[in-house]
Amino acid sequence: MQQNNDELPADDEHTSKRLEPQRVSPRDGEREITVETLLNATKLSVGKNEHLSHYLKRITHLALNGDVSKSLLKGGAIRKIQNLHLCPKLKVLYLYDNEVEVIENLEVVPELTQLHLQGNCLRRMENLTPLHHLEKLYLEKNAITRLEGLRDCLELQELYLANQAVPTDRFFAFEEDTMHSLAVRFSLLLIIDEIHCLVTAAFVNHLASSA
Repeated sequence: MQQNNDELPADDEHTSKRLEPQRVSPRDGEREITVETLLNATKLSVGKNEHLSHYLKRITHLALNGDVSKSLLKGGAIRKIQNLHLCPKLKVLYLYDNEVEVIENLEVVPELTQLHLQGNCLRRMENLTPLHHLEKLYLEKNAITRLEGLRDCLELQELYLANQAVPTDRFFAFEEDTMHSLAVRFSLLLIIDEIHCLVTAAFVNHLASSA
């Protein structure tokens, strides 16, 4: 997936230039988002003499998908979401095809509108409450077994949950508050493939009971 490169331009009084590429050498077992990783995950130009902290605060798009992260971290996919507080204006985050196990530390990027977490190791939909402006959520190819945690994501328009590794002895479950929130916004595009029929039935039942 290509990164949408519409970040804010560098200050007019500055001459734009690119930051020199840097590589991270994480400790064994440590594959986290570092400052160096952030600097190499954006196409945003930096102004001449611009302070690092100011530059990071202007970033709105980050491409930390698997191919990128493995290159930056010398073969290790990202496992932990952190240090996004350095990019408070972040709107689009590509973290697909990594090894992220927990959705966390996103309260520091409340302006996020797109979150791409497909192809990770997630088991729960959690810590999404602060993302009031989230419009698109990609969670395909994980191990999620319950639709939940979206009650306060009132601007959500698209949700992708296809190909979850649900154990054969379990059923995909639905949180009541989340179902109510989604039912009220019935125009939501919900794509779940194998469990689509279950979700559709749950929507119909919930709408009927709410009538």
